Amino acid sequence: MSSPTEMRTAPAAMTIAGFCRYASIGRTKAYELLASKVLVGRKAGNRTLIMKEEADRYLASLPEYEPRHPKAA
Repeated sequence: MSSPTEMRTAPAAMTIAGFCRYASIGRTKAYELLASKVLVGRKAGNRTLIMKEEADRYLASLPEYEPRHPKAA
């Protein structure tokens, strides 16, 4: 198995499938992010590429996790 550090290592640009693995999201969500311009893609022929810096910017822009408070008994 890969360590978390190894899992975040990525080339300078990644395909949609590579971005989905890197960000742990599905293809539908990735295309929604591209369509809404939340994520910027680049075209290389027919391939859509996501630059690593763009992927990291998107991930850093996500809100921090806030646990729900348990209901009072």
